[in-house]
Order: sequence, then C-alpha cells, then structure tokens
Amino acid sequence: MKKVMLFFCIFSIVQQPFFGLSDGETKDNKTAFVVTLHGNIPSSFTNFLSRSLPPNVFAMVRITADKNEMPSVAIANLASEAVKLKKTEELGVIAIVFVPGELVFREYIDLSSHVAVLNIAPLAPSDIESKEGKELFKWRVLKQVTRLAALLAGLEQCPFFLCAMFDCHNFEELDNKGRNLCPPCQLKMEKLMAEKRLYLPPPDEIVPDFTGGKK
Repeated sequence: MKKVMLFFCIFSIVQQPFFGLSDGETKDNKTAFVVTLHGNIPSSFTNFLSRSLPPNVFAMVRITADKNEMPSVAIANLASEAVKLKKTEELGVIAIVFVPGELVFREYIDLSSHVAVLNIAPLAPSDIESKEGKELFKWRVLKQVTRLAALLAGLEQCPFFLCAMFDCHNFEELDNKGRNLCPPCQLKMEKLMAEKRLYLPPPDEIVPDFTGGKK
C-alpha cells in the first residue's frame, strides 16, 4: 500500500501545469469541455479551474460564468440551457451551481446529451471561511469536475480508490482520493483526446503516437 501511495504522489507531482480559456479568450487550440458557473460563485473558482482542470483531462477547457442568482437547481431547465453552449467538436458541458437549499441534489449527468450539472454546495466543508476550508472546497470541486468531464468523454468509473474516476460515497473517500487520473485512466484519456484531435500536451512535450504506427 505504501508503494502505491508513493507512486501516486510522484505521479501527481510530475504533471506540468497548463491553462484553460476564460470566456472571451481565443487560441488555436480547440476546447474539449465547457465549464459554466451559475450564481454567486467566487471568481477564484474560475481561475482555479482554468488552471487546474486542463492537465487533468489533457485538453483545453472553456470557462463561462452567469452571475444570476439561482433560487433552485431546476435540473432539467439548466441542463437543456447548458448544452446549448457546446460547440460541435466539444465533448461535453459541465454546469456548476451553488444552491445550499438543494443539498440532497449533488450531481446530474446525461451522457446522451453530453451535459452534467454539479451542485457544489454539499461539497463545502464546515470551516469554509478558514484558509484550509477554502482550499479543501476547491480541491473537492476539482475532483468532481474532473470525474464528470472524463465520464462525458467516455471513460468509465475506476475501482482504484486514489483515481479521480473513483466514485466516492462519502467525504473521507473524496478527500483521500487523488486529484488526477490513475495511469491506466490517464492513458485512456490521452488516447481519446488524441483521437478527437483535442489532445493538449504539457509545455515542451512531444505529442505521443497513440496509433502504434498505424495511419
């Protein structure tokens, strides 16, 4: 177990950072996912996700924000509106909401429509006002968004408890699991992004040949 933990820690550390796109930015790189934040969610979340999500999914991510307050989750309406943001080549849309009154609702995913909705209110720790609480909150959100993005891309849940694709049943499992995909899931995600011509390698990395030499 110690060897597994050490390997996963090293694997997480060596990943190099690269960046997503905030709404309004343009680049030659195609975006694979849209993350849209609804309601009064701090701008720090926008910046954090635009920095931290792309290296997890090996693709550029587009971030949008709607500051209008949400009285309720209204899942069906939100999902149908969110999916309209998806461009043809993009793999999915993840709508993030903060609705404390809807703590029983955590997430909704429709693979056929390529859309997911995540209510981050239940992820907030009791000490949310402290520095440690704010950091924990952000990492919980990142882990869940990473999992939803990978599911929309076509990956399946992973039984490895340290993988970001592990389906957690409580906060202890969520806080203990890794922020990144495990090596097998990472390879699957890289291949998928390459096949879709959406693969974004870290800086100075040559894009791997995922075809095995086949053209």
